[in-house]
Amino acid sequence: MVEVFFKGYGQWAFINDFEEPSFKNPSDMPPLVHLVECRGVFVLPHNEEITYIHLGSLEGIHTLLPSLTHLDSHLIRQMLSVDGNTPDEFYFRIDTSRPMDIKVIDDVEMIGTSKNAPSCLLAILNDASRRFWGNADPSEKDTHTKNAIVVEWLINKGFSEISARQGATIIRPEWAAKGNY
Repeated sequence: MVEVFFKGYGQWAFINDFEEPSFKNPSDMPPLVHLVECRGVFVLPHNEEITYIHLGSLEGIHTLLPSLTHLDSHLIRQMLSVDGNTPDEFYFRIDTSRPMDIKVIDDVEMIGTSKNAPSCLLAILNDASRRFWGNADPSEKDTHTKNAIVVEWLINKGFSEISARQGATIIRPEWAAKGNY
């Protein structure tokens, strides 16, 4: 299960309005009416979760399910405004034409998914650069991260092995230790 913090616009819908609370293509989605702004913790639907784990990207995510373990007050107010229903009876259809922010809860990293956002892989490289080199001291080799560690982290984020090796090399500062690093 992948939990995300979402802030953006969309529409609440009943899960049993459709056979599954997700869509294969954006064109399959019913038109969004009565848009509401929403923020809260959500769970990716199972098939979208597999896509996220495979690609390391939230691009193409169109629906979210409320997380019953992290309901925040704003999300509860949204759900309680619908008489007699509980959060697990709903899912949220995202209006992808509007800006949104999605934060993956386990890594606490921001992934922009608006149309003008950089590619997800570039965002992950930027995060890796901050994570592994942000506090490194050029004069202290023990603060320099080995490339193998960065490569492994990038692979876990969805990079291929070749792309991860290239990415680790790209973000490695010129002053970083050479040799078995």
